Amino acid sequence: MLAPLPTQRAIAEVLGALDDKIAANQAIVTTADALARAVCSLHLTTGAAVGQIAKITMGTSPKGEALNETGEGVEFYQGVRDFGPRVPTTPV
Repeated sequence: MLAPLPTQRAIAEVLGALDDKIAANQAIVTTADALARAVCSLHLTTGAAVGQIAKITMGTSPKGEALNETGEGVEFYQGVRDFGPRVPTTPV
């Protein structure tokens, strides 16, 4: 049995919006990869430090007691410790 037509249309609208978001995210990743390659290439060809090539703005981290080492709640990823080239390598 199929859902009523208005329900089907609502589902199709949500799926269409998700497809659009996926395409936008893929474009962002492509651009970020191109920028990273350009910065690395400039570093390799000039020997310049990344801070001389690009403005580095560091973020903030929560206090130590907010970190999740027990596996309960939301995972908090630490940069070098948990990330590969683009995504976390530590299983959630």
